[in-house]
Amino acid sequence: LHRIYCQMTRFYLHSPKETTEHIIQAYKHGNLSQICDMSKLKRRLQTTYLVPNVYTEKILIDLNFLAKSLDEMIEDAEFANLKPIDWKSLADNRDFRTIQSFEPEETSVPDEMIATNFQLEQAFVRVRRATLSALVTCLKLGGHTEPSGGGDKGAREQALKDLKESEEALSTWLDKSKSLLGEEKVLDMPQAPYRSEMNSLVDGEHLAGVLHCVKLVQTIMLTATQEKPGVSGADFEPLLKVLDNLKVATATTTSPDWTVVCDLLESNKHAVESFSFFTIFTFSILSLLRTGKGMKKGKKAVLGAKFSHLEPAYKDLTANIQDLGAALHQQLQAIYKTL
Repeated sequence: LHRIYCQMTRFYLHSPKETTEHIIQAYKHGNLSQICDMSKLKRRLQTTYLVPNVYTEKILIDLNFLAKSLDEMIEDAEFANLKPIDWKSLADNRDFRTIQSFEPEETSVPDEMIATNFQLEQAFVRVRRATLSALVTCLKLGGHTEPSGGGDKGAREQALKDLKESEEALSTWLDKSKSLLGEEKVLDMPQAPYRSEMNSLVDGEHLAGVLHCVKLVQTIMLTATQEKPGVSGADFEPLLKVLDNLKVATATTTSPDWTVVCDLLESNKHAVESFSFFTIFTFSILSLLRTGKGMKKGKKAVLGAKFSHLEPAYKDLTANIQDLGAALHQQLQAIYKTL
């Protein structure tokens, strides 16, 4: 899958040059009627929503599954090129009218169905981009910020700004997605769009867990810089509750029905990914809670004096994440035995 994303990223990156070559060839051979079509293709390839989607998924796979160490994760985060995106300019290049439909009116594919599906696809890309941005920010924080209060003040302020933007994007598009999913209609026909993957993300509380992680990191950062009164074990409770719910959902009994198994695999994919997200956020949280002396290799992890009261809550968080990982492993084994 990662190789496919790499090839697609390379295709979109090189498309301006490739299409320009074809326009030049059209001029040389007098095929002037093709110039307009090639120009439109060049523009549509650069404005498709798949460009940010493919790049985001590629970087997420790099961080979650290909990086073999924490240092490699931090290095990938440093080189992640998360440029601002003009979301309003993104277009839908999918063509659902290629195959003629002679179905009755009640099973036809109206434009409203396609439009709703495209809005859900955009919401999915924006949520994934906000998640990636939060992960990159937290990895940079964990790798370079001095938890004892040192470090670049400008960098901390920028990190807080980035995390706040990620939180707002996640919260906004989570609410909009729930509304859009209520309007979504799915038809098992080649002329109809596929069911949106937002269904698995919203139903499984994966986004809620990421959102609580982002909020918790911000709260600890503001407390460390004395811009907020303090952080307590109660601030960990929403995230711990989400982890408990995910563990309960993971314990779902598998069924020999192939359709149910496919749904479980899709849900499990997002759950495994969320497990990786929680691990990365926990690393960032620990780096903020520890003193500068405790960051030395070979030393036991020590929480700063300001955060020593959070040790039980942090231990509960790490224990819950470990339990979730074990439950996911058991569920995968059970699913594969039914295949």
